[in-house]
Amino acid sequence: MFCALGGGEFRRFTQEEKVSALFMAVKFFFLPIMLKFVGNHLSYFDRVWGNPDKYLFYHIFISALFFVDTAIFSVGYLFEFEKWNNKIRSVEPTFLGWFVALACYPPFNGFWGVPWGANDDRAYWDETSTIIMRCITGALLVIYTWASVALGPKASNLTNRGIVGRFPYSLVRHPAYISKVGMWWITMLPVINVGFALGMGFWTVIYFLRALTEERHLGMDPDYRAYCEKVRWRFIPGIY
Repeated sequence: MFCALGGGEFRRFTQEEKVSALFMAVKFFFLPIMLKFVGNHLSYFDRVWGNPDKYLFYHIFISALFFVDTAIFSVGYLFEFEKWNNKIRSVEPTFLGWFVALACYPPFNGFWGVPWGANDDRAYWDETSTIIMRCITGALLVIYTWASVALGPKASNLTNRGIVGRFPYSLVRHPAYISKVGMWWITMLPVINVGFALGMGFWTVIYFLRALTEERHLGMDPDYRAYCEKVRWRFIPGIY
């Protein structure tokens, strides 16, 4: 990459300039989305509180977890401080890595036209199964949010801001992805059909590719290679 100088001269961008430019692109895309999500979850509190039902606690709990997750990522996109140890080391350099990440967020996640059957407010087959499955859904969402809390101010897509190895990253390398996709599959069970299964299969592949491209990117960092030696499992401890 080159930039123009006076007199028609050109110079090559430094690696630091390239990383800064890519991170600005990351911020430009993701920060408005995260701030909108934060606002949506805050307004959701008002809606469910004004229309309570017997699952009021569940609705508040789920929305609170999503609020924490998106708020953490918003802070991560907004601030980069030496004292927070969240300075950018590198940004995803490949088209595939950017493609599978952006594909999961608006407006791109609406382009694919695949059937969507997941819903964390799903009622199941009877009262008992609804309570049990919502407890499982809530537990998976706790893991998902805990992963964001573990990242703290280092949280942001497509970037390496330092390797995190504390729980739940001490168990698997992609706790957020496996818990999110697992939650989606569970909430789809009462309405599952061929179309919904194929659609969820599509998103499962997308998130699997996100994991692979992230590992390829982070693998350029010796700290991440050392982390992978300690945490062998990508998604499920003792299995894969």
